[in-house]
Amino acid sequence: MHYARWRKHGDPLYVAQQRLCAVDGCGRKHYAHGWCGTHYARWRKHGDPLAGARVERLATCTVDGCGRKHKGHGYCQSHLRQLKRGGLLGPTRACSVDGCESTDYYANGLCSVHYQRARKHGDPLWVAPVKSNDDRFLEQIERDDRTECWNWTGLRRAGRYGVIAVHPTGERHAYGSGERSVKTMAAHRWAFERWVGPIPYGHHVHHVCRNPLCANPDHLKAISPGDHWRIPTRQAATGAGPTSPGRS
Repeated sequence: MHYARWRKHGDPLYVAQQRLCAVDGCGRKHYAHGWCGTHYARWRKHGDPLAGARVERLATCTVDGCGRKHKGHGYCQSHLRQLKRGGLLGPTRACSVDGCESTDYYANGLCSVHYQRARKHGDPLWVAPVKSNDDRFLEQIERDDRTECWNWTGLRRAGRYGVIAVHPTGERHAYGSGERSVKTMAAHRWAFERWVGPIPYGHHVHHVCRNPLCANPDHLKAISPGDHWRIPTRQAATGAGPTSPGRS
């Protein structure tokens, strides 16, 4: 290595300096023609390394005294709608629904949210009901009287295990609040936690009935991964196949 540096640069201790992009304020690693990969791609596509750069959007509406969030062309959503309709940009109307703080008037005295609810459901205050987790679970269960299995008829994961969407708190969170309204989990694991108890950390939920789609709590058992893998497959238990271990 040092011999190659001496032959090429005349100094065995030579260390090449890292080249940076020539665009002011960039600071990224050099890629080609004096630019980084981003500015080089812009130059190849537009002929200018600065072409196509993202423009910083305004934070608020440019109408005096408005102060609402910018939507486009320098205006908020309400003033932008006024502009598209050919009207003069003036004070916006508030929604007539009690307790609604939106000043984004849309039509019939309502904001866009309450107007869409009134048009679709006949009531601007309509809110979709949230079913309980138990109801969502039982709606996708088909009971087998012969085996006493609760066969899952809903969404499946890889065609093997049932998947259910549950509300962690049982409540609907506001859009954009950052709270998760639903989460997905295996149906048999949710059934075990609901009617048997919490699953020990790192444990699997084994189907005693050997039916992966069964969610009957009486057919479920929490065991360690090692014990789970040592249980033979259904084919091995009946002598119809290889004796390799497997899950169920």
